[in-house]
Amino acid sequence: MELSVVTDHRGYVEDLVKCYQTHDWWANRSENDVERAVANSDVFVGLVDSTDRLVAGGRVLTDFVYYGKIYDIVVHADVRDETVGKQLVDEIAGHPDLADVDTLSLSCEDDLVAFYESCGFEKQDAAPEMASMQYEG
Repeated sequence: MELSVVTDHRGYVEDLVKCYQTHDWWANRSENDVERAVANSDVFVGLVDSTDRLVAGGRVLTDFVYYGKIYDIVVHADVRDETVGKQLVDEIAGHPDLADVDTLSLSCEDDLVAFYESCGFEKQDAAPEMASMQYEG
């Protein structure tokens, strides 16, 4: 399957929500919330099929120098396989706006570690003097 790259989410939010709905983890995301999240991201990359349907997407928050954090890598269940996922990750990592970023990171479930390692990511153990913190307001 040949997929084209898009970097503007406008016109694809409904398709992106449908991608999320194929995963229990993200099934309750609303179109309005997805629109806001993607619009406020620094980089968006999507893959569209020959019918111009978005079938995969991901977004990045970054300072464009030191760090970029990849969020919400999703591939629609209809086309889900490592080839599509790898193409998406490669397109995100190779995005020209991220060329000067020292480190791209992401969080994933344990069963996806091997996949992301095959895409060039390395699992990082937290430094003993560091703690992972989260605030939910």
